[in-house]
Amino acid sequence: MKKLRTVTIFLLCSLLLCTTLSAHHHAVRAHHSGHHAGLFSDIPAGAGYCAAVDALYDAGVITGDGNGRFNPQNQVSRAEAAAIICRMRGLDDTAKAYCETSFADVPSTHWASGYIATACDLGIVNGYGGGKFGPDDPVSYPQMVKMLLCAAGHADAAEQAGGFPQGYISVASDLGICSADLSYTQHCPRSDMAQMCYHTALAAGNCYCAGCQRICGVRETTTKKPSDTGTVWCQLAFSNISKSLRRQE
Repeated sequence: MKKLRTVTIFLLCSLLLCTTLSAHHHAVRAHHSGHHAGLFSDIPAGAGYCAAVDALYDAGVITGDGNGRFNPQNQVSRAEAAAIICRMRGLDDTAKAYCETSFADVPSTHWASGYIATACDLGIVNGYGGGKFGPDDPVSYPQMVKMLLCAAGHADAAEQAGGFPQGYISVASDLGICSADLSYTQHCPRSDMAQMCYHTALAAGNCYCAGCQRICGVRETTTKKPSDTGTVWCQLAFSNISKSLRRQE
Protein backbone atom coordinates (compact mmCIF):
# COMPACT_ATOMS: atom_id res chain seq x y z
CA MET A 1 0.00 0.00 0.00
CA LYS A 2 2.85 2.38 0.78
CA LYS A 3 4.30 1.77 -2.69
CA LEU A 4 0.96 2.56 -4.31
CA ARG A 5 0.68 5.83 -2.41
CA THR A 6 4.24 6.80 -3.27
CA VAL A 7 3.43 6.26 -6.96
CA THR A 8 0.37 8.44 -6.51
CA ILE A 9 2.45 11.32 -5.22
CA PHE A 10 4.85 11.06 -8.16
CA LEU A 11 2.12 10.78 -10.79
CA LEU A 12 0.11 13.71 -9.51
CA CYS A 13 3.18 15.92 -9.28
CA SER A 14 3.89 14.97 -12.90
CA LEU A 15 0.32 15.85 -13.79
CA LEU A 16 0.76 19.34 -12.34
CA LEU A 17 4.01 19.79 -14.23
CA CYS A 18 2.26 18.78 -17.44
CA THR A 19 -0.30 21.50 -16.77
CA THR A 20 2.36 24.18 -16.58
CA LEU A 21 4.05 23.02 -19.77
CA SER A 22 0.92 22.45 -21.85
CA ALA A 23 -1.43 25.21 -20.73
CA HIS A 24 0.63 28.02 -22.25
CA HIS A 25 1.24 26.04 -25.44
CA HIS A 26 -2.46 25.37 -26.03
CA ALA A 27 -3.54 28.85 -24.92
CA VAL A 28 -1.36 30.46 -27.58
CA ARG A 29 -2.72 28.16 -30.27
CA ALA A 30 -6.32 28.60 -29.11
CA HIS A 31 -6.03 32.37 -29.43
CA HIS A 32 -6.55 32.04 -33.18
CA SER A 33 -9.27 29.42 -33.08
CA GLY A 34 -12.91 29.14 -32.04
CA HIS A 35 -12.18 25.82 -30.39
CA HIS A 36 -9.63 24.55 -27.93
CA ALA A 37 -6.60 24.01 -30.15
CA GLY A 38 -4.69 20.79 -30.53
CA LEU A 39 -6.53 18.23 -28.45
CA PHE A 40 -10.26 17.91 -29.13
CA SER A 41 -12.49 19.57 -31.72
CA ASP A 42 -15.54 19.74 -29.43
CA ILE A 43 -13.97 21.78 -26.60
CA PRO A 44 -14.68 25.50 -27.10
CA ALA A 45 -11.80 27.90 -26.61
CA GLY A 46 -11.96 29.36 -23.13
CA ALA A 47 -14.05 26.52 -21.65
CA GLY A 48 -13.53 26.33 -17.90
CA TYR A 49 -12.37 22.74 -18.08
CA CYS A 50 -9.67 23.21 -20.77
CA ALA A 51 -6.73 23.20 -18.35
CA ALA A 52 -8.07 20.11 -16.61
CA VAL A 53 -8.48 18.19 -19.87
CA ASP A 54 -5.01 19.24 -21.02
CA ALA A 55 -3.33 18.07 -17.82
CA LEU A 56 -5.21 14.79 -17.53
CA TYR A 57 -4.73 13.96 -21.20
CA ASP A 58 -1.01 14.72 -21.08
CA ALA A 59 -0.68 12.51 -17.98
CA GLY A 60 -2.47 9.62 -19.72
CA VAL A 61 -5.43 9.70 -17.33
CA ILE A 62 -8.17 10.44 -19.88
CA THR A 63 -8.60 9.94 -23.62
CA GLY A 64 -11.00 10.99 -26.36
CA ASP A 65 -13.29 8.88 -28.50
CA GLY A 66 -10.72 8.23 -31.24
CA ASN A 67 -12.41 10.69 -33.60
CA GLY A 68 -10.91 13.88 -32.20
CA ARG A 69 -13.71 14.50 -29.71
CA PHE A 70 -13.74 14.60 -25.91
CA ASN A 71 -17.56 14.53 -25.62
CA PRO A 72 -17.61 16.82 -22.58
CA GLN A 73 -21.32 16.42 -21.88
CA ASN A 74 -21.35 12.63 -22.02
CA GLN A 75 -21.95 10.89 -18.71
CA VAL A 76 -19.13 8.99 -17.01
CA SER A 77 -19.83 5.29 -16.44
CA ARG A 78 -18.77 3.40 -13.33
CA ALA A 79 -16.28 1.42 -15.42
CA GLU A 80 -14.78 4.62 -16.86
CA ALA A 81 -14.52 6.15 -13.39
CA ALA A 82 -12.66 3.08 -12.09
CA ALA A 83 -10.22 3.31 -15.01
CA ILE A 84 -9.62 7.02 -14.48
CA ILE A 85 -8.98 6.55 -10.76
CA CYS A 86 -6.52 3.71 -11.40
CA ARG A 87 -4.61 5.81 -13.92
CA MET A 88 -4.43 8.68 -11.43
CA ARG A 89 -2.98 6.23 -8.93
CA GLY A 90 -0.37 5.06 -11.44
CA LEU A 91 -1.90 1.59 -11.64
CA ASP A 92 -2.62 1.32 -15.36
CA ASP A 93 -0.20 -1.56 -15.99
CA THR A 94 -1.27 -3.34 -12.81
CA ALA A 95 -4.93 -3.11 -13.75
CA LYS A 96 -4.37 -4.33 -17.28
CA ALA A 97 -2.72 -7.49 -15.93
CA TYR A 98 -5.52 -8.10 -13.42
CA CYS A 99 -8.68 -9.31 -15.19
CA GLU A 100 -10.68 -11.36 -12.71
CA THR A 101 -13.42 -9.68 -10.67
CA SER A 102 -16.00 -10.97 -8.21
CA PHE A 103 -18.87 -9.43 -10.17
CA ALA A 104 -21.13 -11.47 -12.42
CA ASP A 105 -21.68 -8.50 -14.74
CA VAL A 106 -17.94 -7.82 -15.18
CA PRO A 107 -16.41 -10.82 -16.97
CA SER A 108 -12.67 -11.08 -17.48
CA THR A 109 -13.22 -10.05 -21.12
CA HIS A 110 -14.70 -6.67 -20.13
CA TRP A 111 -12.36 -3.82 -21.13
CA ALA A 112 -12.39 -2.40 -17.59
CA SER A 113 -12.33 -5.64 -15.58
CA GLY A 114 -8.79 -5.05 -14.33
CA TYR A 115 -9.48 -1.44 -13.41
CA ILE A 116 -12.63 -2.41 -11.52
CA ALA A 117 -10.90 -5.26 -9.69
CA THR A 118 -7.97 -3.03 -8.72
CA ALA A 119 -10.18 -0.15 -7.56
CA CYS A 120 -12.31 -2.56 -5.52
CA ASP A 121 -9.25 -4.08 -3.87
CA LEU A 122 -8.15 -0.59 -2.83
CA GLY A 123 -11.57 0.22 -1.38
CA ILE A 124 -12.16 3.00 -3.89
CA VAL A 125 -15.31 1.51 -5.45
CA ASN A 126 -17.86 -1.07 -4.35
CA GLY A 127 -20.51 -3.22 -5.97
CA TYR A 128 -24.26 -3.03 -5.50
CA GLY A 129 -24.55 -6.34 -3.72
CA GLY A 130 -25.77 -9.62 -5.18
CA GLY A 131 -22.63 -9.89 -7.29
CA LYS A 132 -23.44 -6.82 -9.39
CA PHE A 133 -21.22 -3.83 -10.18
CA GLY A 134 -23.14 -2.05 -12.95
CA PRO A 135 -20.13 -1.10 -15.11
CA ASP A 136 -22.21 0.84 -17.62
CA ASP A 137 -24.29 2.73 -15.05
CA PRO A 138 -23.62 6.48 -14.95
CA VAL A 139 -21.76 7.93 -11.96
CA SER A 140 -23.45 10.60 -9.87
CA TYR A 141 -21.59 13.64 -8.56
CA PRO A 142 -21.38 12.33 -4.98
CA GLN A 143 -20.15 8.94 -6.18
CA MET A 144 -17.36 10.56 -8.22
CA VAL A 145 -16.39 12.71 -5.25
CA LYS A 146 -16.24 9.69 -2.95
CA MET A 147 -14.04 7.76 -5.38
CA LEU A 148 -11.60 10.65 -5.63
CA LEU A 149 -11.40 11.21 -1.89
CA CYS A 150 -10.91 7.50 -1.23
CA ALA A 151 -8.16 7.39 -3.85
CA ALA A 152 -6.55 10.51 -2.36
CA GLY A 153 -6.54 9.25 1.22
CA HIS A 154 -9.27 11.56 2.52
CA ALA A 155 -11.89 8.89 3.29
CA ASP A 156 -11.32 9.04 7.06
CA ALA A 157 -11.76 12.81 7.09
CA ALA A 158 -14.95 12.50 5.03
CA GLU A 159 -16.37 9.86 7.37
CA GLN A 160 -15.54 12.08 10.36
CA ALA A 161 -17.36 14.93 8.62
CA GLY A 162 -20.58 12.91 8.29
CA GLY A 163 -19.98 10.14 5.77
CA PHE A 164 -21.61 9.67 2.39
CA PRO A 165 -22.72 11.81 0.72
CA GLN A 166 -22.60 15.05 2.74
CA GLY A 167 -19.33 14.40 4.57
CA TYR A 168 -17.54 13.62 1.34
CA ILE A 169 -18.95 16.68 -0.43
CA SER A 170 -18.05 18.88 2.55
CA VAL A 171 -14.43 17.72 2.61
CA ALA A 172 -14.16 17.91 -1.19
CA SER A 173 -15.56 21.44 -1.12
CA ASP A 174 -13.01 22.53 1.48
CA LEU A 175 -10.25 21.03 -0.66
CA GLY A 176 -11.49 22.95 -3.70
CA ILE A 177 -12.47 19.79 -5.59
CA CYS A 178 -16.15 20.71 -6.01
CA SER A 179 -18.75 23.18 -4.80
CA ALA A 180 -20.60 22.64 -1.54
CA ASP A 181 -24.00 22.71 -3.30
CA LEU A 182 -23.18 19.80 -5.58
CA SER A 183 -26.23 17.95 -6.87
CA TYR A 184 -26.87 14.67 -5.06
CA THR A 185 -28.84 13.11 -7.89
CA GLN A 186 -27.47 14.37 -11.21
CA HIS A 187 -24.96 12.31 -13.15
CA CYS A 188 -21.44 13.60 -13.65
CA PRO A 189 -20.50 14.65 -17.21
CA ARG A 190 -16.97 14.22 -18.53
CA SER A 191 -16.26 17.96 -18.35
CA ASP A 192 -16.97 18.10 -14.60
CA MET A 193 -15.20 14.80 -14.02
CA ALA A 194 -12.06 16.27 -15.56
CA GLN A 195 -12.26 19.35 -13.37
CA MET A 196 -12.78 17.35 -10.19
CA CYS A 197 -9.85 15.06 -10.98
CA TYR A 198 -7.68 18.08 -11.77
CA HIS A 199 -8.65 19.90 -8.57
CA THR A 200 -7.98 16.75 -6.56
CA ALA A 201 -4.41 16.92 -7.86
CA LEU A 202 -4.19 20.64 -7.09
CA ALA A 203 -5.18 19.88 -3.49
CA ALA A 204 -1.80 18.16 -3.03
CA GLY A 205 0.09 19.72 -0.15
CA ASN A 206 -3.00 21.01 1.64
CA CYS A 207 -4.16 19.51 4.91
CA TYR A 208 -7.74 18.74 5.85
CA CYS A 209 -8.07 18.62 9.62
CA ALA A 210 -10.91 16.38 10.82
CA GLY A 211 -10.76 18.22 14.14
CA CYS A 212 -11.01 21.71 12.65
CA GLN A 213 -13.46 20.54 9.95
CA ARG A 214 -11.60 22.73 7.44
CA ILE A 215 -8.35 23.10 5.52
CA CYS A 216 -5.96 24.13 8.27
CA GLY A 217 -2.76 24.32 6.21
CA VAL A 218 -0.77 22.31 8.75
CA ARG A 219 1.96 20.38 6.97
CA GLU A 220 3.06 18.30 9.95
CA THR A 221 1.34 17.62 13.25
CA THR A 222 1.61 15.42 16.31
CA THR A 223 -1.95 16.09 17.45
CA LYS A 224 -3.79 12.88 18.26
CA LYS A 225 -7.41 11.85 18.48
CA PRO A 226 -8.50 11.83 22.13
CA SER A 227 -9.86 8.31 21.67
CA ASP A 228 -7.03 6.91 19.56
CA THR A 229 -3.48 8.01 20.36
CA GLY A 230 -2.12 5.93 17.48
CA THR A 231 -3.81 7.88 14.71
CA VAL A 232 -2.83 11.30 13.43
CA TRP A 233 -5.84 13.60 13.79
CA CYS A 234 -4.96 15.82 10.83
CA GLN A 235 -5.17 13.82 7.61
CA LEU A 236 -2.34 14.99 5.36
CA ALA A 237 -2.96 15.21 1.62
CA PHE A 238 -1.14 13.57 -1.29
CA SER A 239 2.29 15.12 -0.92
CA ASN A 240 2.45 14.30 2.81
CA ILE A 241 0.95 10.80 2.83
CA SER A 242 4.29 9.09 3.36
CA LYS A 243 5.09 11.28 6.38
CA SER A 244 1.67 10.59 7.86
CA LEU A 245 2.12 6.83 7.46
CA ARG A 246 5.55 6.87 9.07
CA ARG A 247 4.22 8.70 12.12
CA GLN A 248 1.52 6.05 12.57
CA GLU A 249 3.93 3.10 12.60
